[in-house]
Formats: sequence, structure tokens, C-alpha cells
Amino acid sequence: MRIMLIPPVRMSLLFSLLVSLLLISCGEDPNVIGGDLVNEDVFDPNRSDTITVITCSVLQDSLITSNLSDANGNYIGSLYDHTFGKTSASLSTAFWLSSTSPTFAEGSVADSVVLSIAYNAIYGDKYYTHTFRIYELDEVLNEDSILYSTYRTKHLDEEMASVTFTPSLDTVYVDNEKVNPYFKTYLDKSFGDRILSIASTSLSSQDGFVAEFNGLYITPDVVNTPGSGSMLKLLLNDAQTYIRIYYHNNITDTTLIYSLVIDSDTPHLLDYEHFNYEDASYDFKNQVLNGDTALGSDRLFLQTFAGVKVKIQFPYFDEFKKLDNLTFNNARLYFYPDLDNYLYGLPSNYDLVRVNSEGKTVSIEDYSEGTSYYNGTYSSTTECVYFNIARHLQNAAKGYYSPDLYLIIRYGNYSPGRCAIYGANPNDETKRVKLDVTYTSID
Repeated sequence: MRIMLIPPVRMSLLFSLLVSLLLISCGEDPNVIGGDLVNEDVFDPNRSDTITVITCSVLQDSLITSNLSDANGNYIGSLYDHTFGKTSASLSTAFWLSSTSPTFAEGSVADSVVLSIAYNAIYGDKYYTHTFRIYELDEVLNEDSILYSTYRTKHLDEEMASVTFTPSLDTVYVDNEKVNPYFKTYLDKSFGDRILSIASTSLSSQDGFVAEFNGLYITPDVVNTPGSGSMLKLLLNDAQTYIRIYYHNNITDTTLIYSLVIDSDTPHLLDYEHFNYEDASYDFKNQVLNGDTALGSDRLFLQTFAGVKVKIQFPYFDEFKKLDNLTFNNARLYFYPDLDNYLYGLPSNYDLVRVNSEGKTVSIEDYSEGTSYYNGTYSSTTECVYFNIARHLQNAAKGYYSPDLYLIIRYGNYSPGRCAIYGANPNDETKRVKLDVTYTSID
């Protein structure tokens, strides 16, 4: 990424700035590219779009994936991407009583047990046939716990059921009412008998019930065909998501129904697996896994689901700190996605974040100004994404924190997406990462 400081006219400082006007990528030998003309009037702003930037793709940290809302997304499934390799997402969820303190008469016996889960979106190959396997959880999920995408819940070894199906978003009707599509399978009747025989004291509260039945773990079979697979956006709070027990008792011959459900407070968790990127492309593995950061000169990689982010450094930023009364009037950082290297649509929204003194990832100050200023949205007209970061650079110049940043895909903890981005020195010069700044410095 090029970033060039265009300083005011102080000859020794000007010389040092011109030396630093390089375009490099992580680990790459810098190439001098020449400097912009400096405005001789120190009261007029200086402008530069050739400031040195260093970038490379690195693995993302784990993300919070517990108790995500349906509005955000609870995706499960499996993908095999030519660039990023295999990714899978699994669901662990409790089920709650549809009503507390249900009464099951003596002699209640299950006739059948149906598991149904609704969905309303497909990311990936919409014709891909999934196989999901269902296990019983062997630990209680706490609704107040904050769990991350790398957390692996305990479950029993014995498979309760499986379902193989090709998802469809075609209109579905149940009892003449339009409903969301769903997949379903049967659980063994012994499971239903077990629920019907739980002591009434454990049925008087959700916590008591969950202690008896921890919930389910649903995981996909991993895709083995490159360029295939998909993710389904589940609707856990939907009327078509339930465990339904059909049963009878000694009192009546009529078939009775009792449902276990998931509502907005029912604890659940997604876990993501990238299989150590064993099946990723050569360039990806060499840059992200093997540390050949010079490859970021041509291409950078971004992936959601705690996958990959782009590290951005400004190695000569301290030169700005030498300027008197420095003010950043404007600062835009540009990125250009590789439109020949994306799968199932290009992500629309991106974010720049920094790491604070406690090692936590936080938004930059410009984010609080709103998207109309901050931006971060891909434009099909300009074929780029840009961010306004003047406030971030101003505070970094004051020494409040490092100017270094990370580029991520927005909503990456719950929304699938990936893309490649042109790096610091691609063959097409017009696509390079670029910082365009306007600033003033008054002696």
C-alpha cells in the first residue's frame, strides 16, 4: 500500500520524508517512488496519496458466537473454497419447555418424535445436498455465558439421528399457512419416553429441565469437493423449529402433542472449523500460515467466521509527529477487491479496527461518526472500499496509540463471506492499497 507523507517545507524533514515515500508489503524490499510537491504556503493544506503502507494477511482471533439472534444469523453448513479451503459451522443449542410444569398423565408413551429446524437463506451452492448429524449435548449451556467460535461443546458419542436433504427456498405451506422452509428428521421414540417420564419438579422451571436434557449438537458432514457446499441461515426462534413429541396415555386414545422450543433467551452456540487451512491455495498458505508476507504485495485475503484479517502498518508515521501543530483535515484509506477472486458474492461491508493497550480489538474513533462519514461499504461504481480515518490518525499523531490497523469483514462472527484484495504493489497500479491524506502544519 502506498502512503506518502507530504510535509511542510523544513528541508531536513522534507528529505527524511521523501526517503520514506516507499510502497512496500510485509517483508518486501521497498521501492522508492518519488514524492509529491510540497505546498510552500504552510497555511494551505498539503496532500499526499503515496504514503508508505505495509500490509499482510493474518489469522483472525476467535469471535463471540454464543446466543446470536436470528436477525443477525445462526449459520451452519460446510464449504470447500478453492482459495480458503474447507470451513464448517456447527450448532449447539438447548431446548426449552414450551410451557413450564406440563402434566403428563400416567401411561404416557411416545408414538414418534420429530426434530424440525427452519431456515431462510443459503450462502453458497444452493443445490448442494447436506447431511447433518445430531448428537445429545453432555454439558449445560448457560444463557449468561460468553462463548467463542473455538469453543467445542461436549456431546455424547452415540448419534441420535441424521438428516440428508437439499435445501430450497421455495414457498412452503403448513395447514394452508405460508411458513419458512425447514428440514426435519425423526428422533428415537425412547427419547420421547424419557422426556415424558421426567419428574414434575424438574419440569417446573427451564433450568430444571435443561439439567435433565442439555440440548442438541448438530454438525454437518464436511464437503470434499472443491467449489462446493453451502451454509444455511437458521431461524431458531421460528414456529417451525421444535422437537415435537407425539404421544398417548391410558386416559385417552387421542394423539397428544408436546413441543420443546427455542426462544430468544434459549442458550446456543456456533463453532467454526477451518481445518488448519490444509486445503487452502498455495499463495494463501504461504502468506497466512508460513509467514511469507511479501506475497501481500499482490493479493490479500479476508474471511469471516474467525478466519483471516489484513494487518495494516504505517512504518514512517513518526515523521508526522515531527510536524508542528499538525492537523489531519482528511484521510481516506482505499482497498480494491479482486473481482476475479470471490465466491458466492462479494461482502458489502467492512471495518477497520485497532488493538488497544489491553490487547482488545476496538473500533476506531471515526466509526462513531456514522457510516455516512466512516463508510466501509463496497461501491460497485468505483469498485473499491474506502474509510475516513482522520480522527484515528490525529490521535495516533498525538501519541495516544499506535496508528496500526486491521481490516475485517463486518459481521464476521455470524455472517459468511470471503474475498481477495489487491495488495501494496499489484500488476495493476490503479488497484493498489492507498492512503490519501490532506493535512496542515503551522510553525
